[in-house]
Amino acid sequence: MKNVLITGGNGFIGNHLKQYLSECNVIVLSRSNTGENYICKDVKDIKEEDLKNIDEIYHLASTVDNYNIHSDPYLDINTNIIGTVALLEACKNLKIKIVYVSTFFVHGNPKYFPASVNDKEEPLGTYGATKLCAEHLCKVYSNVYNMDIKIARLSNVYGSGDQFKNNKKSAFVRMVYLALTNQPIKLYDGGIIKRDYVHVFDVVSALKIIMSSGTSNKTYYVGNGVGVDFKTLVNTIVKLFGGKVENINPPEFHKQVGIDDFWCDIKDLLNIGWKPKIDLETGLIETANYIKKEISNGKY
Repeated sequence: MKNVLITGGNGFIGNHLKQYLSECNVIVLSRSNTGENYICKDVKDIKEEDLKNIDEIYHLASTVDNYNIHSDPYLDINTNIIGTVALLEACKNLKIKIVYVSTFFVHGNPKYFPASVNDKEEPLGTYGATKLCAEHLCKVYSNVYNMDIKIARLSNVYGSGDQFKNNKKSAFVRMVYLALTNQPIKLYDGGIIKRDYVHVFDVVSALKIIMSSGTSNKTYYVGNGVGVDFKTLVNTIVKLFGGKVENINPPEFHKQVGIDDFWCDIKDLLNIGWKPKIDLETGLIETANYIKKEISNGKY
């Protein structure tokens, strides 16, 4: 049985990945110990001796949004760069396969569509900039120490378990929550911006395939490969769950660091045997069922 470490394993994607890798002995690195099979420490403090028996690492420990540039940019730097260097240093003498989980925020606003890993990256905030730096560090360590490292750049991920009351992230899931609770869904600029939405069930299957079949030192975009505009998304939500829409102008901060249209080229991922299976309506219903359950349990 493989010993698999997930950094950030208590997060949205990490929790789903733990369940998906049920045939493995999964260990979680987290600052809070919430059960068995935990390494209870910050990723910045990871050491080689912590990883002696580990076969594979999914490195998900990360900040999650662009807002730290105004509040605490060092949080992005310490978590995404320093934390990644610490992990790479701990692994460099060990034969451990690594998938580094990155984000489409590293790309900035694409000039061509679908966005390709071969395009020039121009991140707009410290979140994207530090994630891109971490990508480059992974490639450097892969070359210098002959480490087996792949990079997975995720597009807009959604699904059960996401933070639907956090207005700094997860706009997709938050809109479902607003519809279910009969609150207005706020739509920026008429909803013309397109994004590439991919369900978390498809994401974890992609990460596993990248780990097992991906090429070392290669970057893979993980998405559906299709741009869906916000207006279409909102109309689908309203059709399924009701609700009302309120058109507003985006805040100034969004204009500074918010990415406009984005969808990605997933052919490299398709070529190693993966394809998305969850369509938009199915994913919305799965997400809504989760939110309803959380509300009925009195958690929100």
